[in-house]
Amino acid sequence: MWDSRSNQNTIQLLGTCLLNTMENMLGELATPEFLQAWATAYGNLARLLINAEDTCYQKQPWNGFKEFTIEKIQNEASDVKSVYFSPTDKSAIATPQRGQYVCIRWKLPGSEFEKSREYSLSEFPTENHYRISVRKLEGGQISSHIHEQLKVGDKIRVASPGGSFTYHENDPSVEMLVYVGGIGITPLVSIIEQALSKGRKVKMYNSNRSESHRPFGEWLSQLAAKYPNFTVTDFYSDAENSNRLQSSDFDFIVPNQKYDVYLLGPSGYMHFVNDELAKRGSVNFNIYSETFGPTEV
Repeated sequence: MWDSRSNQNTIQLLGTCLLNTMENMLGELATPEFLQAWATAYGNLARLLINAEDTCYQKQPWNGFKEFTIEKIQNEASDVKSVYFSPTDKSAIATPQRGQYVCIRWKLPGSEFEKSREYSLSEFPTENHYRISVRKLEGGQISSHIHEQLKVGDKIRVASPGGSFTYHENDPSVEMLVYVGGIGITPLVSIIEQALSKGRKVKMYNSNRSESHRPFGEWLSQLAAKYPNFTVTDFYSDAENSNRLQSSDFDFIVPNQKYDVYLLGPSGYMHFVNDELAKRGSVNFNIYSETFGPTEV
């Protein structure tokens, strides 16, 4: 989520680099006519991308990054905190699609430059604020700042919500399977709520290091009490009470039955789940997944 003008400059710069690289690699084969044809083709593509981006930004209440103020910080697990923030100027936030993220720019104490991170929104906003939930990572500059130094009243800069990992309004009679590894649960909070509100049957398989590392425990209990069509099976990987998700945990899947699958977690976890689903090849799966991890700019 960048400033629109910065993105357009980047697209133009990439075109120049592409043509220079082709000229250097192809030598005499890169005739003026050849390079002009490529320049024209890239220019057409660039205009399509720029126009698409402009259209996207026109639908948002603001372009680029806007100042927000930290409203509340709340513990969710032993190493997870939720952060609530709203526009400093009290203007309306952009309504996200369920599952989307925001890009946030942080100015750390003693640092000259801002650092950018992308965070999934961990609730669908019903008030004029956003919520993200952040796990403290060993050696993580931003996550350590959030857990150790961030306070109510601090300022951050936030871009409008984006991302394609969202809830899909499919046939409500199709059972929904949710496979979550760790903090991968964050974008699925609002997705699960929406599915249950539509009367869908949802089975969640929730993997964490231990019970103390399991975020949103109270929320999960409330959902299970409210919706009899919602079940949660927990798995823990700590040494004392190891109970990892394994192949036999997929044996309930019925051949020739359709399932909507939402999958999010560390790459190893996602590979394992995808492999197990692939073994049930006769089943019709709609799989929606997204990789995650720290992104620095």
